Amino acid sequence: MEQNQVESVEKRLYQDRGASFRGTAQIRFVHLHFGSLCPREPNKKVKEHLKEKFSNEGCLRLEPKNHIPAIISQETLEAAIRASPNVSQDSLLENRSEKPPELRFPDSVTIECLQGLHRIAAGKELLPRRDWWWTVDLYLDDASTELKVALSEEYSNSVNFSDGEIFLKLRQYDDDSNKHIGTIFAEKRMWGRLSKDKRKDLKQILRNKMITAGFDALRILPALFVGFRIEHRFMAMKCFEEISKYLTHILDVWTQILGGIKRLMRLVDCHTVELLQLRAPGYSSHDFSIVAKHFQEGKLFPAIQNQSDRKRIWENLRTILHLIPSLYSLFEDVKYLKGPARIVRQLCPSSRFSTREAMWRIFTGHSLPNNEYPIQVWETDYQSFLGSTSDQFEFGYRQVYLYAWRHWTELVPECPKKEDGEDTPMPQRPDPRTWCGIAKLAAKVGFESDEIDRLIASDPDREIAREALLKARSPEYFEYGESAFEGYLTQLTHIFNLAMEKPRADSAPVMLVPGCGESLERRCGRVFDNAYKNDRKHLFLGHLYSQNFGNGSGVSSFAVRASVYFAFFGRHLPNNGMQTISATKPTNPPPSRATENGTPNGPEAMQQPHGRDQAPQGAARLQATVPAPAGGQETPSTEIGNPGFNIPIVASRDGSSADALTPLPAEATDMEMTDYVSADPSKIVVKLWKDGKLSNYAQLIPMDKAAAQNVDAPGEGT
Repeated sequence: MEQNQVESVEKRLYQDRGASFRGTAQIRFVHLHFGSLCPREPNKKVKEHLKEKFSNEGCLRLEPKNHIPAIISQETLEAAIRASPNVSQDSLLENRSEKPPELRFPDSVTIECLQGLHRIAAGKELLPRRDWWWTVDLYLDDASTELKVALSEEYSNSVNFSDGEIFLKLRQYDDDSNKHIGTIFAEKRMWGRLSKDKRKDLKQILRNKMITAGFDALRILPALFVGFRIEHRFMAMKCFEEISKYLTHILDVWTQILGGIKRLMRLVDCHTVELLQLRAPGYSSHDFSIVAKHFQEGKLFPAIQNQSDRKRIWENLRTILHLIPSLYSLFEDVKYLKGPARIVRQLCPSSRFSTREAMWRIFTGHSLPNNEYPIQVWETDYQSFLGSTSDQFEFGYRQVYLYAWRHWTELVPECPKKEDGEDTPMPQRPDPRTWCGIAKLAAKVGFESDEIDRLIASDPDREIAREALLKARSPEYFEYGESAFEGYLTQLTHIFNLAMEKPRADSAPVMLVPGCGESLERRCGRVFDNAYKNDRKHLFLGHLYSQNFGNGSGVSSFAVRASVYFAFFGRHLPNNGMQTISATKPTNPPPSRATENGTPNGPEAMQQPHGRDQAPQGAARLQATVPAPAGGQETPSTEIGNPGFNIPIVASRDGSSADALTPLPAEATDMEMTDYVSADPSKIVVKLWKDGKLSNYAQLIPMDKAAAQNVDAPGEGT
């Protein structure tokens, strides 16, 4: 049978099932009989196998896959509902309690089961007579013969719907503004497939318009929902804006990969999602080689056969300069966000608001000079930047989160994941000094609350000194003297303050390391112990935005942390840039190879950006002169690697020339603007290299890819 015929039959059965289904009930064996679609007598071997299984595992009658389908007339159903206490048509459809309602019939009435003869036979021999009932799915007897046959065959090998499939079906039903009775019944039946807790959790998601809109936008890529989960913690964290940002990030990346072509988005399959998620083919040569192999073997996007489409997809994949996200990675990364979110919320009064809104409500900016805000470059070092009130809140909020990410094991009794072959990390008692530290940071960046004031006033040094004195000499046997004790506390805290901070290491984290880098298991979810210890000291805005790729081939643990941060918070920059942004160019992808007929094919045909015939001769660099910190000198130009593009671009506020930083291509005929510098067009002057020389292009253009591509390269010396 052709696939279109199969789909037509499947659609017809699906519609008939929705129109005929009338709910689920407990029905006693005496009212069940088996018609022509079932064997006349039970097979002894099958019955004995089921008896053994029931003896070992128990008789599982409530799981949807074990329900027995049966047909019933509307008249018989209505009479049974009237005869059954506390039973209605809705209760049969919704299954709100732990067990389906019991439907009672007159002694002489039976309904025809379409399957389940052997289960009932085994149940009669094992179950006490008072438990002679089974869970039955009821369909009207005017259902088509086609559906009855399908039901009789389906239930024996049924597989539960995944959370993602249920979500997609329910949203599809919700889209139908003119629901007919079949759709309503089908929707109720789908809700009935969920446990009581999952129904509650999914309803919480659907009540949040921001989150629901994010998931709805991804329905154009149904394959992504292989990673969808209905979980309590997902909404309990109240990180609605961060989750929404992550959902938008998923859509943006997959839209970029598929070129924004909806036809292609619908053709993405689950296996492709599983092979691409958490890979970084745009900058990791190790990931690049794996993705290239999958692409060449046809494992990626197998439903997309057009070679022109496949070539564009491959070119787009090579521009992804972060981990490719998915719904699976979102639900895993929420675990990494959970601890810091719990910490940040404790700086605010208890409320129903999201974490971000709760922090916005305690932001005053009173501690900040006009149009200035501090950026933390080390635990005790700050630089002042000019910016709007929006910048003040945005980057204050982010820095509080980053502090929580650096120190969460000292703030809440949680710990990283265990490394293979090493001791299991143990949760520690929260450290008062660290809590005082996050409160002081929050106050410094403009937040005010009673909770923050209380933490700052707690004087953890004095508490540590008190604990040390009492632990050194047990109060059961020793005493210091009341007046002397206070003096000793003061002396100890004074000694604590004599400690000098160690000089901080100047080494910058890199995005790439030698070898394979982090395994896929380590690229999402709760952080592993060694990764946490190695990366925590680098979790400052400057390092995150620097994108220093290094000379390795595999994704580093710090690259994972940066990718997760940007997925939840976005790449928004202050209005005046960020002084510490810089990067180097990663290793180029391997050179192209020709096929046997001399024409590049598969991934090799697509390794040249923008379809060039020759591999790039030079390395792309974007140089940005950023505004100075408040009260300081102008910051020197910083270099940003732009892997995959070989057009040198220089961005400067005043249009001054800049020295060449790398070997340059002989020609520059097109260019790519990036999101690393200010979006304010008044601060951008584009300059092009031609024949190895810098040429000014005086016209100011917006930071927009489409506009940039329409700018013609100037002649030499202009």
